[in-house]
Amino acid sequence: RHLHALDVRLMSSTLASLAKCGVSCPVLTGRATQMLRRPGPKLEANEEDREVQRVCNLSLGTFNELLSLTMAFAKFQVRDSRLHERLAESLLQCQENDQAALEFRTCTDLVNVVHAFAKVHQAPIQLLGTVIRLLRLRPPGEFSTRDAVKL
Repeated sequence: RHLHALDVRLMSSTLASLAKCGVSCPVLTGRATQMLRRPGPKLEANEEDREVQRVCNLSLGTFNELLSLTMAFAKFQVRDSRLHERLAESLLQCQENDQAALEFRTCTDLVNVVHAFAKVHQAPIQLLGTVIRLLRLRPPGEFSTRDAVKL
C-alpha cells in the first residue's frame, strides 16, 4: 500500500530481506517492477534530496543498493526486460566519489552483477561488456574459485 513512499535504500533492503528469507510476494514484486520500470527524474544524489524526495529514483541509489535490488529481483525470478534495462543503466551510471562505481568494485561484486542478470536470462550488452572488461583487468589472485563457479 505504501510502496510508492519507499526510496531506493528502503526498497532494496526490503526486497533483499524478503528474498533472503525466501518469502515470495508476486503482488509486491509486480508493483515494484511497474514502479521501477518508469523513468525517474535525474536528481543529484545528496543527503537533502534523499530525505525530501521519497520516491524510488534509481539515479539516487548507491551501487550496493542497486546491486541488492537487482539480486532480489533475480531471486524472485522477475524477468521483465524493461526493469532489467533500467537496473543495468543505473548500475552503469552509478557514481561514487565522482567516479564510476563499477571501476572500484571487488571481483565478487562484479560476478554478482553477472550472476543476477543471468538468473533471469537477461544480458544487457553494455553492462556485461564493462563488467567482463573490468574482470579481465583484475590480478589473477583476486579472482576466487567461488567467483569462477558463479560465472
